[in-house]
Amino acid sequence: MKHAKLFFIIATILVFFAFGQDQKTNTNKTIYTQVLNYDPARDAAHDILNAQAEAKRTGRNVLVEVGGNWCSWCAVMHKFYSNHSALLALREKNYVTVLVNMSRSNENKEVLSRYKGITGYPHLLVLDAEGKLLCSQHTSELEDGSTYNIKKFTGFLEKWESVIKKSK
Repeated sequence: MKHAKLFFIIATILVFFAFGQDQKTNTNKTIYTQVLNYDPARDAAHDILNAQAEAKRTGRNVLVEVGGNWCSWCAVMHKFYSNHSALLALREKNYVTVLVNMSRSNENKEVLSRYKGITGYPHLLVLDAEGKLLCSQHTSELEDGSTYNIKKFTGFLEKWESVIKKSK
């Protein structure tokens, strides 16, 4: 009986200690969910700031994809990612991706006015973790017929990998 009580006390202490450690660890973790749809109801400025915080935490850049559900080339681009798993993996490894809606219901003028060179959609913006614009790229330069060119798209994503990652 003594051994059972001692075992119970030790087990209780271990469980309490383990639970306390999990709670402590969880408070230090950032929970971030990428914005992967063009939602006119979203706060684009807030989404970009959250992406920057995640980029800082993970040593990546931010890839802002500006477009809308109305945009046929936006749909082509997302299907292209789906059909090229290595390209998608490259994007996920090096970027925190945020989709920003541009439509009649929400043009996100205030946010998008910060970035020069948006001439059509979809449009890609690469930001560093501090929010500095590194590249403003219309995707027409990455097209190939009725889709995108895998070499050009891969080259674009590789060119703008995080400086932090390149220095490691």
